[in-house]
Amino acid sequence: MAASMNKSKTALRMPSLRKYSCIERQRMRRIGVRFFNEDPFSGLLYLQTNSIMKQDAETVASWLLNQEGLSRSAIGDFLGSPSSFTLEVLEHYVSMQKLYEHPFVQAMRRFMSNFRIPGEAQKIERILEVFARHFTTRYPTDEDGSGVDECGEPRTTVQPSSTDTAHILSYSIIMLNTDLHNTNVKHHMSREEFVRNNRGIDHGKDLPADLLDAIYSEVASEQFKAKEDPLDELVELEKKIRHLDLDKRLVAPQRRLIMKIPACLVTDWRKGQQTREHA
Repeated sequence: MAASMNKSKTALRMPSLRKYSCIERQRMRRIGVRFFNEDPFSGLLYLQTNSIMKQDAETVASWLLNQEGLSRSAIGDFLGSPSSFTLEVLEHYVSMQKLYEHPFVQAMRRFMSNFRIPGEAQKIERILEVFARHFTTRYPTDEDGSGVDECGEPRTTVQPSSTDTAHILSYSIIMLNTDLHNTNVKHHMSREEFVRNNRGIDHGKDLPADLLDAIYSEVASEQFKAKEDPLDELVELEKKIRHLDLDKRLVAPQRRLIMKIPACLVTDWRKGQQTREHA
């Protein structure tokens, strides 16, 4: 863990021995989310240094999947980072979702709904490689690529027969999704072009035509995209607040929104108790 933090130009310090109150810990979690959205490694360092989060990959992976308020873009950038610790987190992140329980394209769609694809090709490669390995390892197939369920019964949907094939096909699907749903692209990839681009990717053999045809239809009918990014909502809300006629102290430049939460979870410092109203 320390090595990976050093690579990200941050130094791992010993966790704080101070015992924080419940209110302090809640506030520090929200601050950690904000730091993560700006710089993932800094956010994790803050949470771990203050003993808010354990320093292990499985805990971080669970936090990425379940913590509210995290930027989808920040998650994608972090998962695509080359450090050994990040790769370990990615392994747990994929494994926890049990994507092998779904057909290949549906598994990809579910996987990619939790983060935004990074812009760097190398980051995309790292993420898809781990996804492909987990899917094909846990989704057993026979020689013709037809999956078998947990009882050993054959599945009806044809799937990639190996990790390499799944890796290449998943990257091809990402490219197809970008091409078909990018409004700046004038001439979109045709069904025939998609099939032609994927010739010989199964260890020199062609994938079944009905598999590629089904993939094209599914991607064309519904775009692969991440869930709504909480950070986008905060940015828009912050813009609206700064245009309101409020006390200048509330809209000072140094004040930043961290997370949008129900008002009932905020402690009223004047009464020493939580409010009952909701935002």
